[in-house]
Amino acid sequence: MRGVAAGRGLSLVELLAVVAILGGLALVALPGLSAGDPEKLDRAAAEVAAAIRFARAEAQRTGIEHGVELNPGTQQLRLYRLDTGGGPTAVYDVRHPLDKRFYQLSFGSAPLLGGVRLQSAQFLYQGSATARSLVGFIAGGQPSHNDAGTQRLLSSGTAVLSYRGRQRTLLVTPLSGRVTVQ
Repeated sequence: MRGVAAGRGLSLVELLAVVAILGGLALVALPGLSAGDPEKLDRAAAEVAAAIRFARAEAQRTGIEHGVELNPGTQQLRLYRLDTGGGPTAVYDVRHPLDKRFYQLSFGSAPLLGGVRLQSAQFLYQGSATARSLVGFIAGGQPSHNDAGTQRLLSSGTAVLSYRGRQRTLLVTPLSGRVTVQ
């Protein structure tokens, strides 16, 4: 009797039960495979907010205008400092405080941000009818833009990120430069 049971193998019902259990475990253990990584959008929004806050802190620390360019066309974020020696020129040589590389993010190729899109970046400055895709900060930390030698304070500023039908909006508050994520 023992030899007959050992050579019998698995029935179709047993095999389906094992596959169903393994599939259920995979869905629980690896949620990123079923519906995408739900935290990816939040991580991306936190990265963008951190970059804006870092630019503000660098402007306050160095006394030199620093800012962030958010380009929906290239799906990139880059930090800059303003060189006023021969007229205001953005210089993209600001380094990340941790890895010391040039501070930039590429949404399409960043390992933790892949799939997240920069939908829009609109920063409107006083006395200007055209929204820009960059936000700068003067030495006092106020959000501002040097427009051909004329300093213009921020009127409103938003950046919108999206991932799989969800969105996060980053707001930069005029005067204080406070960054909030909604």
